[in-house]
Amino acid sequence: MIKFFRNIRRSLLSMGKTASYLKYALGEIILVVIGILIALQVNNWNEERIKQKTVHTALIQIQNELLGDLDESYNLTSYLEYQDSLMEKVLKNKVTEEDYKTNGYLLNLIRNSSDFTLNRDGYTGLMNIIDESKFGHPELLRDLKYLYVEGNTLLELWKGWFNNFVHEYNNELTKKYGWYFTTDALLDSLSHDELNYLLYDPMYKNNVVRYRNLGIGNLNYGNYQLQVAMAQLYRKISEVTGEGTDNEIIASYFKSPPDSVYRSFLGTFVRKDGSALKLYVEGDSLKSQYPYPSGEINYMVGGKRNRFQAYNAAFQLIIENDSTLRSSGLSRNRYVKIN
Repeated sequence: MIKFFRNIRRSLLSMGKTASYLKYALGEIILVVIGILIALQVNNWNEERIKQKTVHTALIQIQNELLGDLDESYNLTSYLEYQDSLMEKVLKNKVTEEDYKTNGYLLNLIRNSSDFTLNRDGYTGLMNIIDESKFGHPELLRDLKYLYVEGNTLLELWKGWFNNFVHEYNNELTKKYGWYFTTDALLDSLSHDELNYLLYDPMYKNNVVRYRNLGIGNLNYGNYQLQVAMAQLYRKISEVTGEGTDNEIIASYFKSPPDSVYRSFLGTFVRKDGSALKLYVEGDSLKSQYPYPSGEINYMVGGKRNRFQAYNAAFQLIIENDSTLRSSGLSRNRYVKIN
């Protein structure tokens, strides 16, 4: 091909057709420029295709991490709610000496902490490869930052308060009480002084209340909020990737639980102060109204495990037994079914 064009140039020059030659040369330059532009465009297309594939891979990684984080978040919820049930017994003086001797969780009730950390690897990787101003999904970018920047900052703050209390409390026990060094001993060999402290010292109950405020009032309630944010983010990523659209864990945050789950709980519930809450079905949706009959109406979805959850909110009703529901907040309001 190059030889062909060279022959044309020689022929034009040999015939003294300078004007034609110049026109030809200009045309050849234009063809070369067009060829270069096409090559650059193809290269840009290839680079963009590779970049989009990399973005897709990063979003899939975030989805997988969200499922793992949700599982860890549920574990934290289970731990703190079990702790909360024990703290309620302590504060209502329903714990005996025998209980402390047979239940290690009760003995070490406020001496341990548990938390989870958001996995930010996928998010960090995504932010390293995208140009935020050119990212084609601004709402998704906003939700990513909400969870992994604002949400993560709050989570670390709540964890810090909680863990600092546990650390300070254990230091206090170390300095003030000679029996503390025996805390790793067998439960049935607890000293008389330690049992007296656990059963009768008002300072212990004060510390239980503080632990509960930090663990349930801050960390766990914030944990519920993060669970909702994680489910929403997963769903929005699915709209972009087309992956995970049928995930049942995520879907439970957006649809009413099965009829078999809520059927026996439909009706009116009353709490200790006389105010009422109603669970009812309208169309195909489970709803709650508190206070009944004039309060706010919430669309209830089937959050994982033993609870109904308000759509797009942290409010949850935890199933305690066949006739009792409890709100997820620090107040532990119980609602007993009356009809």
